[in-house]
Amino acid sequence: MEDVKHRKSIMDKIKKNVSLSGYTTFKVGGPADYLVEIVNEFEFKEAIQWAIERDIRYFILGKGSNVLFSDDGYRGLIIYTGRYKRIFRIDNRIIAEAGAMIDELIDYATDNSLTGLEFLAGLPGSVGGAVYMNARAYGGEISRVITEGRVLIVDEKDKKIKEAKLNREAMDFSYKKSIFQSGNIYLMDAVFYLKKGNQLEIKEKISEIRTLRKSKGEYLFPNAGCIFKNDYSAGKSSGRIIDECGLKGMRVGKAEVYEKHANFIINKGGANASDIYKLINFIEEEVMRKTGIKLQKEIVLVGFDQ
Repeated sequence: MEDVKHRKSIMDKIKKNVSLSGYTTFKVGGPADYLVEIVNEFEFKEAIQWAIERDIRYFILGKGSNVLFSDDGYRGLIIYTGRYKRIFRIDNRIIAEAGAMIDELIDYATDNSLTGLEFLAGLPGSVGGAVYMNARAYGGEISRVITEGRVLIVDEKDKKIKEAKLNREAMDFSYKKSIFQSGNIYLMDAVFYLKKGNQLEIKEKISEIRTLRKSKGEYLFPNAGCIFKNDYSAGKSSGRIIDECGLKGMRVGKAEVYEKHANFIINKGGANASDIYKLINFIEEEVMRKTGIKLQKEIVLVGFDQ
């Protein structure tokens, strides 16, 4: 347990006018008025309290793999959780803090011969972000393996924060959704109940999925993964729809619809957020014009007029 008496005040850690391009996988984004890198639950709570007491907007940011900040940046406080990342085990349960990388969680599970998370291998996000979006891949989704989590619930009117535990049902998961998208509940850590497995088989499955992601070129250029959700009522994936509309390779500035995966937009080097945003809008408009299908964004847009 940390010695609370010797912790630095959160005010001493808050930085001003920080570029967000280094905090997102798109490698774009203007400056945040304030940014703090938290390392534990005390700082998490203190950072939010600092903001709400001053009526300053705040945004909880993990690894920045599913978000696009505008070139104007963010007028408020960015609370970066990337250093709030402990992972530990109690029997078949793994507890991971919100900022832990998904691949770090998977490697930890593998080291302990625990199976159930392999489908998320290679996902470039944090535990908090994955739970927020109910991340899914290769036939699995995170809501099937999480059992509970500790959360902060913020009452901005009364400027109070309380801690609570939520079980899986209370997290209200559905396709690419969770209760955390409501805007006042924030995950501190999550508990995953896994099964004992054969370590060699676990490693083989993880290697297979990571190799598949590499073969699709997912790591060759800065990107934020899938831009749009899949609407299965359309009978095909959003990537297939975009591809059939002839949009692969379409560019705005240095942002491009990826030739290897039409639901990815890549930064070819030197793109800005405006390029990416304009390309997202163009894709939506062209798909609607050609097919009548309204695509639903998966990416979180911050600082844009929508």
